[in-house]
Amino acid sequence: MKRVLLSVVATAALWAAPSLAADPGAPMEEIPVGFSWTGAYVGVQGGYGWGTSDSTFPPSPTAATYGDLDGFLGGIYAGANWQTGNFVFGIEADANISSVDASSDLNPFGEYIDTDVNWTAGLRGRIGYAIDRWMVYGTGGLAVADVDMAARVLPGVSFATADETLVGWTAGAGLEHAFTDRLIGRAEYRFSDFGELDFVAPAGPGWLDVKMHTVSVGIAYKF
Repeated sequence: MKRVLLSVVATAALWAAPSLAADPGAPMEEIPVGFSWTGAYVGVQGGYGWGTSDSTFPPSPTAATYGDLDGFLGGIYAGANWQTGNFVFGIEADANISSVDASSDLNPFGEYIDTDVNWTAGLRGRIGYAIDRWMVYGTGGLAVADVDMAARVLPGVSFATADETLVGWTAGAGLEHAFTDRLIGRAEYRFSDFGELDFVAPAGPGWLDVKMHTVSVGIAYKF
């Protein structure tokens, strides 16, 4: 008799288990959801830039000059991300005011070139790999810079000047962290080749080649 009773109790328990699990009145365990990088954002950034502003004078190769750019820059950036699995794809634009400049060495003729990078901007694609609130990414695309130059001869008299908006390319990588669901910080490195600025000197045409490295940090608000 005891065996029959135990069998009935066990069978009843097995039938009751699914019903209890489906009981709408029973408290449900909350399933944690990972951070989503999908969405638009806008941020501010600041950093340091360094590079080269080297000139070429085809009529007189010995008149070439070599300058070392450096200075600070800061501005805004905005973009949008689309996440699929751990991969994040995005597009981003930025604009920065710059104090990056250079005064080149003297060439054998006592000439030198002052270079000023007044502002920079860009439009880039991004590909990242995210693990919850951390993301490492690569970026590349269009780079733009407004550059002034003045070729001078000692004691500082200009013999050629030019102001041009240069268009080139940029590539780099960065690391982002979502401190909250809305605030995202970043650290980024980029290399930019802005191309050549043309100028005309008394001896003939010249070209100024502008290349720059930048490191920056930023904070963005995600919508």
